[in-house]
Amino acid sequence: MGTSDHDPSFRIDQLQSLVTYRLSRLQARLNTQAQKLLEEHAGLSLSEWRVAVVLREAGEMSSADLVRLTQYDKAQISRNVGKLRNKGLVMDGGATQDQRVTRIKLTQSGIAAIDKALPVMRERQGKLMAGLTAAEQQALFDTLEKINDNIDRTDTP
Repeated sequence: MGTSDHDPSFRIDQLQSLVTYRLSRLQARLNTQAQKLLEEHAGLSLSEWRVAVVLREAGEMSSADLVRLTQYDKAQISRNVGKLRNKGLVMDGGATQDQRVTRIKLTQSGIAAIDKALPVMRERQGKLMAGLTAAEQQALFDTLEKINDNIDRTDTP
């Protein structure tokens, strides 16, 4: 779509009224900041962190459990588990009744990496929420949950 094909009734300042635009911009900024902190403090990418921190909090689990808890697809989980395995941060866990299911758990090095970065990420969380009262924080989370629920009720992806 060239410049002569643009919709003259849509102004650039209208982007600010689109929740998807604003959330996308906010997410990009948050991800960039988190990536920098995680690389510096734990040597992890943001996606590796998300997988590893779920394992730290929930313990040993299958790839299917990681898909469900992280909302990543199977390929993303496979890539991130592979990267974490190559760094010596995860390993296969105990056997399951279904031999096709591999359980994954953090190694001691993986636990140490997460434990080193957690205080930094918690401090960041506190700074992000600074200036918001407890009621405002709850309203923010409630609003985000409503938007999330609305995704399930719309035909638009």
